[in-house]
Amino acid sequence: MIEGAVKRPVLTTVVFLVLIIFGIIGFVNLPIALYPDIDLPFLIVFTVYPGASALDIEEEVTKEVEDALGTVTGLKKVTSNSSEDFSVVYLEFEYGVDLDVASNDVRDALSFAELPDNADDPILFKISSSMAPILIITAATENPGIDIKKIVEEKISISLSRIEGVGSAPIWGGGEDRQVNINVSATKLEQLGLSLNQIVQTLQATNLDFPLGAIERGNTRYSLRLPAKFKKIDDIRNVVVGERDDKPIHLEDIAEVELGTEDIEGYYRTNEKEAVILGIQRKSGANIVEVADKVKERIKTLEQKYPGIDINVVIDLSDFVRSSIDNLVRTISIAILLVLIISFLFLGNIRASLIIATVIPTSLIISFVYLYLSGGTLNIVSLSAIAIAVGMVVDNAIVVLENIFRHREAGESRREASIFGAQEVGQAILASTITTVAIFLPLLLTRGFVSIMFKELAITIPLMLIISLITATTLSPMLSSRFLKISRDENFSDRFFRKLEKGYSGMIGWSIGNKGKLVGIFIGIFFIGLFLFRFVPMDFFPKSDTGQIEAEMELPTGMKAERTNEITKEVEELIRHEVPGVNSITTSVGASGSVFGGSAGPNISSIYIDIGERERTTAEIAAMLEEKAREIPGIKRIEFSVTGGLGEMHFGGSDIEVQILGDELKKTDSLAIFLKEKFLSIPGIKSIEISRKQGGRELWLVPRDEAMYSYGLSPYWVGSQLRTAFYGTEIGKYSISGIEYPIMVRLDDDSRNSMNTIENFQITNPDGDLVYISNFLKLEERRGPIAIERKNNERMVSLNISTFGRALGDVGRDVRRVVNSTILPSDIIIEYGGTIEEQGESQRSLMIAIAFGILLVFLVMAAQFESFLDPFIIMFSIPFAFVGVSLGYFVSFQSMTLMGMVGIALLVGIVVNNAIVMIDYINILRKRGMELYDAIITGASRRLRPILMTTGTTVFGLLPLALSRGSGSGLWRSLGISAVGGMVVASFITLLLIPTLYAIVEGKIKRRMVK
Repeated sequence: MIEGAVKRPVLTTVVFLVLIIFGIIGFVNLPIALYPDIDLPFLIVFTVYPGASALDIEEEVTKEVEDALGTVTGLKKVTSNSSEDFSVVYLEFEYGVDLDVASNDVRDALSFAELPDNADDPILFKISSSMAPILIITAATENPGIDIKKIVEEKISISLSRIEGVGSAPIWGGGEDRQVNINVSATKLEQLGLSLNQIVQTLQATNLDFPLGAIERGNTRYSLRLPAKFKKIDDIRNVVVGERDDKPIHLEDIAEVELGTEDIEGYYRTNEKEAVILGIQRKSGANIVEVADKVKERIKTLEQKYPGIDINVVIDLSDFVRSSIDNLVRTISIAILLVLIISFLFLGNIRASLIIATVIPTSLIISFVYLYLSGGTLNIVSLSAIAIAVGMVVDNAIVVLENIFRHREAGESRREASIFGAQEVGQAILASTITTVAIFLPLLLTRGFVSIMFKELAITIPLMLIISLITATTLSPMLSSRFLKISRDENFSDRFFRKLEKGYSGMIGWSIGNKGKLVGIFIGIFFIGLFLFRFVPMDFFPKSDTGQIEAEMELPTGMKAERTNEITKEVEELIRHEVPGVNSITTSVGASGSVFGGSAGPNISSIYIDIGERERTTAEIAAMLEEKAREIPGIKRIEFSVTGGLGEMHFGGSDIEVQILGDELKKTDSLAIFLKEKFLSIPGIKSIEISRKQGGRELWLVPRDEAMYSYGLSPYWVGSQLRTAFYGTEIGKYSISGIEYPIMVRLDDDSRNSMNTIENFQITNPDGDLVYISNFLKLEERRGPIAIERKNNERMVSLNISTFGRALGDVGRDVRRVVNSTILPSDIIIEYGGTIEEQGESQRSLMIAIAFGILLVFLVMAAQFESFLDPFIIMFSIPFAFVGVSLGYFVSFQSMTLMGMVGIALLVGIVVNNAIVMIDYINILRKRGMELYDAIITGASRRLRPILMTTGTTVFGLLPLALSRGSGSGLWRSLGISAVGGMVVASFITLLLIPTLYAIVEGKIKRRMVK
């Protein structure tokens, strides 16, 4: 192949030009995203049962759903949350399970769940990274005559949803939905001898459009109908619901009837203005930057179309994506420049440097072809792969060029030197490339989050290395045969390396003569490196400096939404005071649900803050705001957290969840409170929330023994009538201009909020007789849990821990130490969840991948060298890579993240390359008849230059990653620190250790084996 490429330069050039063209086409068409599309193996079953307490939801809905789903295959874990009105069941599957198939299995299983009649059908949700809104948009107006919510729902949201790449545009706020309210007086019902059940039945029987069949007259057929739907509000008011003294009783005699709204349960605003809020969710795989730009262009058109409505983008995640990608591209550009400078300094020949430079675009551009064909995106992970490969793809070309140089200096022609020089090192660079590629195979075979997150990296880097090998053995020799010139005079590089090689030869001679001392010194260095690992903090992913903060505030249970709104405004004022120039503050208050997910309730509010320009990090600002907000009276809990990055969006939940499993609520609650007090003394814990909160006061209407049944009543019969009285029942629809509004019947406010009503309310029995509920129900005041969590069919209470200022792994280790020192009741089990759980699983997956990678590298080398001893020698490079990693983190005061562990896996395949090149050349010299020690000294000295060059280009190619600052840099900095630290230490130590070990093995062990 080498000779063919040199002899057919035009064909070689055309082949690589075609590859570059395809790469450019792929690059232009690649969508941009922050991370790969992550389809997490989670499904959510959401069921609404209006008016039910948390205990009722658990017994009648959640347990039924959990039991029905027990037969679904592939389930790893089932957790649930039962709260007033809602049941949420979270299904976690094993990675690799087809979620489309799993979704069908779940739907089939749910069809067998026996749920209450008043419960809605369960809704199934699939979780994806594309579900997070990329834009938050607000629409507001100062014109009271504009029905802004209707315009946003029917016009603006639909228009934005039709933009290419937009998945949906959900809406929050904008006022309560309209409905017909029929508020009945309990006093008048009692005075007139009527029941609420009678009112409901009469209205349901009146508001009908009844089909009666058809008649035929001659050849004509007529449909018969009885149109009795309400046409106007007065029609409802005039319905006859009974009679007294032979006079009709109309609905208006006992009730107020109006076209009003639902009860106000929530408030939404942006920058102190009430607003309708829209979230723009992109389709999976859509270009986040392009979608955001198209939406913003459409908004300009909509503002012109609806001049009375002010539409603003208050949150734009594409800004962080754009700045992070731009920052990484700049980092890659700097890396390429440094690699070219290092190549020139080491070779001292501009033409040779340019020949090496051709490897970079031809190798890197092929990655875009793969990403385009595989449906990938241009994201932090795929670009990190390119950044990693910048310094590596030139290694093979450097080794080839350096050897061609030596052949030219020996007097060979350009063509001969290009062919023979490349052929001579062909096996060595093939071996080094295969070993590096081999380390990524275990990454592809791992399961879990690691397999999803780093799949693109594990394929892209090997692909680029293979192309770089092909380029180094075809394009580089061809270009050398045409353009490479060498000077007979020594340049600065030649003089420097001649002196360096001379000094290095002396060092090797000393090392071989003092084998025991040298090995002892390096063993000591290795153990020092292991000791330093104790001081390396472990993290999952760093907090991204996105400039976006989400705050969640909780007031005491039972607080009305109006009071929650007042205190939330105080928090907003604090934010404006402490963070001058904040771009926007978007707020969601109350039980209508949060714009940003999370908890909901009249005592809950969420605030989303876009900071804008800042001197401190987002995490520091969030910690400062949380500390000051806690001083505001009336707040039970408030937490500010960075949002918008991977560590924040992945799985949701808390940094650490200590999950206490046990059926006895009081016992698990007591243990949770005890552990919370213990945990508060652990450094790095910012806040702790106990998931199970004591509910508000409840009034229980408890049946009196057999009294209920003596009246011919059942709990369902009684409960349905009382539910109508205090919650309401929809009895039909009222239509105006084609728009339908619900008609709701219930007691009026005075009646519903009066204890006298509860004690003296009358219902009808099946015979139509009125019965006072006090005759068969007794009133009890109790407190119940506001929510009940379950995990794998057991009740659970969680301590949700947030951390700041200390690595997650270190805090988690202290938390486990406290738990392990606590004596637990025999019927209680403690497990862990949240980010710390995924961190542990991902780290274990990577450690297994690294272990298998080391074994695979050894076996690949053994096959190439046809020997187990030579690879055994080479493998001693790896331990000192770990020494470099620990030293890199120790001096940089950084935490090792998941990306840092990927860097360690990468090192296993890289650090052996220098030893491979050295050992391979020493073996060649020995085959040519050179004595052992002479071959070691000569071979190591001659390979010093290419080893230092490949190390230099790799290190300087990765150095910008390690030193990078700015948007998103924290995500890849750990990878750079691992790779640079490991490469520097391992390369310089193995320059002396590998020749020494080779001398020991070849001089003693092989001799014994021969004997």
